[in-house]
Amino acid sequence: LALAVHVDDILTSARGSRRATKLFWAKVQSKFELKGWDIVDYDNPLVYTALTISKLKRDGRVWYTLDQSSDIIDFLDEHGMSSARHIDAPMPQKGEIYSDTTPLSNQDHSTYRSLIGSLVWFTQTRWDIAHDVNRLSQWLSAPTKGAMKALRRVMSYLASTIDFKLEVPRVCSNTWHIYSDSDHAGDRGSDSARSRTGVMILLNGMPVHWRSNKQPITSISSAQAEIYAMSETARDARLRLWVHEELGGTVAYPFHILVDNAAGISFQGSTCQASKLRGIFDVRDKWVKDLKDVEVLQAVKVDTALNLADIFTKCTSTAVRKNLMEELVRIARQISVAI
Repeated sequence: LALAVHVDDILTSARGSRRATKLFWAKVQSKFELKGWDIVDYDNPLVYTALTISKLKRDGRVWYTLDQSSDIIDFLDEHGMSSARHIDAPMPQKGEIYSDTTPLSNQDHSTYRSLIGSLVWFTQTRWDIAHDVNRLSQWLSAPTKGAMKALRRVMSYLASTIDFKLEVPRVCSNTWHIYSDSDHAGDRGSDSARSRTGVMILLNGMPVHWRSNKQPITSISSAQAEIYAMSETARDARLRLWVHEELGGTVAYPFHILVDNAAGISFQGSTCQASKLRGIFDVRDKWVKDLKDVEVLQAVKVDTALNLADIFTKCTSTAVRKNLMEELVRIARQISVAI
């Protein structure tokens, strides 16, 4: 029996010396035919699946960055948006989407779908537009002129923040920050009153997972929406932590989920289970039992102004976004200094 295995686009990240890295790839090369490999260095950024990985020195410490700036520039040039007016917030309020309900023509509809497809691709690194792109994606089947106007604003924001990058300091240990948020019935302007879940997970100060999406059920209270969002965050976090453990890392349990609503904390402590939420959640459900297991996870209160998941649940103003961006930078720098 002969088994042939073909692998494409393999990226290996190793924490080791340059000598050990070269020895590893030499052994791989002796057994498998490789097109080539390289090491990210100060003057040698690498491009992997259109993501540029760079290395730089800041404040005497080594940092790595990840971005899609090159492709974003080409995208904006292709659609005549590279010189768009400066925008500090991609969607400061959702009213723009509903400002003109005139349906797009078939040709413009096709353009809208194409633009959304590209923007979804860019959310691999541009977490700052994830909420806005997700909201605009809900108009794919029947986009309007208002939706197109809002989409163009997001593109203008990209042109204004072309140097945006994911950044992480090189460290010897790992620090996790896990944020959860919800917006109760935040889509009332559409045909749905469902709430929205926002999740942000940082590893050593860099976003490694985020999402913004409607909840599949309609919540009757902000507490229900918050608890559901917390359960989704717990599920996302546990998957990343399990992968981290499989890679040889260690995880300190219980891990913390940062929330800005007291409902999640009260729910975990069973102080509100028999009040407003009676009959909403079946306490026999596994996800409820998992959420209440304080040995695995604990809900911790964080100020709303510092909840990074807030940017994934609602339209945010320039001031709010600036504050959240500064908090993210503060966390990363704090980790780098603590080494």
